[in-house]
Formats: sequence, C-alpha cells, structure tokens
Amino acid sequence: MTVTNTSMTQTGFSYEKLATPSTGTAELAVWRVEITAGAEGVVHSLDKEKVCMVLAGELTLTTDQHTVVLSAGDVYTLPAGTPVQARNDGFQPVEVVAVAQAGVQATAAGHSTRPEWTL
Repeated sequence: MTVTNTSMTQTGFSYEKLATPSTGTAELAVWRVEITAGAEGVVHSLDKEKVCMVLAGELTLTTDQHTVVLSAGDVYTLPAGTPVQARNDGFQPVEVVAVAQAGVQATAAGHSTRPEWTL
C-alpha cells in the first residue's frame, strides 16, 4: 500500500507500508520512503526513536546539530524528539526503509499526527 496526500505528506515524498498493525504487527511499523530528486521535506520530529537504512541514492539529513549525507547501505538512528529535515540533493530517487514503534507521533510546524504508514 502506497500512502500519499496525508497531513504529513511532503511534495516529492511517498510512503509504502511494509509491516504495521493494520498488516499484522503488534508493536513495530516498517515503511519505505521514496524521495524524488530535488525534494526537500519539512522539519519534523517523532515522539519515539526511528531507525532507517538508505537503500538507494544519497540522502541529506539535517538535525539541530549537524548535516550528513548518507548513501545506500548507511543506517542511521534518530532519538525521540530530534528535529530532522530530509532532502534529496541528487538527480536520482532516494529510497529509505524506516522502523519505529507503531503509531509513532510526528510533529511538524506545530501540528502533530500519527502518520497512516505507521498504523
């Protein structure tokens, strides 16, 4: 299931549920994100830890502390409450797989939601 046009959707970002409570898991959500070339996400944070692996392309992540460029095979962990912005500065799509507690709450620009791809 690919999810688009939700309150957390960002232009150039699409989300695919891989394993969530609605597909049979009890505690975890696993989803895939595709980021088109040139896309830049909004600054957001989650109320739970998130672990991600870049599958393809180069992902630029900016937190409140630093900016890092990650390539295919790189794994990163974002502690709960860490403000982060993702972008694709390249010419090829970026693919990422993410894991967090099911129903994790995301906050961006003062708005909080439980993204559909985590339920």
